Amino acid sequence: MELVLVSCLIGAPADCREERLLVSASAIAPMACLSGAPAAIAEWAEEHADRAVARWRCESADRRARR
Repeated sequence: MELVLVSCLIGAPADCREERLLVSASAIAPMACLSGAPAAIAEWAEEHADRAVARWRCESADRRARR
């Protein structure tokens, strides 16, 4: 399961990019991803102080592979 973030530069809010964080190598339940997301997002944001998280979602890795 992946946590997909869209982050934007604080100094240039139109400059956004997608970030993918591996939450678990196993296919965990989407609700588990959703409940753990705020802590993972806070940790990521602390390490990337120049960016702000605009939106996020949980996505299974196999869904990404089908694209």
